[in-house]
Amino acid sequence: MAAVALFSLFAFRSANESELTLLMRDIFDEAMAAKQAIAAGEEPKFEIDLDAILTAKATVDAKTSNPNYRPRAEAYLEAMEAFKTSEVAQRKKAFNAVVDACMACHRSVCPGPMMRIQKLYFKNTD
Repeated sequence: MAAVALFSLFAFRSANESELTLLMRDIFDEAMAAKQAIAAGEEPKFEIDLDAILTAKATVDAKTSNPNYRPRAEAYLEAMEAFKTSEVAQRKKAFNAVVDACMACHRSVCPGPMMRIQKLYFKNTD
C-alpha cells in the first residue's frame, strides 16, 4: 500500500512538471554521470537531445521568453560542443565551462537550482 502511495506521489508530481523542468533534471543527471566518468578517466556519454533546451515548454512561459534565456541556452550548447571536442587533458576545464554556462543562465532566469548545479564543478582541474 505504501509503495502504491509513493508511486502515485511521483507519478503525479512528474505529470505536472514542464518539459523544460524534466529536461533540466535529465541534463543535470547526465552531467553528474559525465563528471563521474571524467573523474574515473572514462569517456562520458551524452544521450539527451540538448537542442530541446531551445524548444521545451517551461512551467512559466516568462522564463523562456526572458530575453536572456535563448542567448544563454545557445551559449550552453556551444560550451557543450567545445567540451565534446576537447582534449582529454582539458576535459575538466571544458566541463567546468559547461557548468559556468548553466550557472550564467540560471543566475539571470531561474536561480532556484544553482546550489545543486554548483555540485557539478570540478574543484581541481589539473
